[in-house]
Amino acid sequence: MAASTGARSRQERLDASDPRLSIEERYPSKEAYVAAIKTAADGLVADRYLLPEDASRLVSQAEREGVRLAP
Repeated sequence: MAASTGARSRQERLDASDPRLSIEERYPSKEAYVAAIKTAADGLVADRYLLPEDASRLVSQAEREGVRLAP
């Protein structure tokens, strides 16, 4: 069974009785998503789990593509 990425919208979440916030609720705008990616990437760089150039690439990808709904 594949792992669920969660509901895309609040209504989809409610229909599925899923207690987790939907993607739409977590990231109400592309800017909010990019900010979350940047914060996470910066933390991983600071903890030496991610190279700065990889963090930059991931943030750029988020800016170009927005929210990813699947791996």
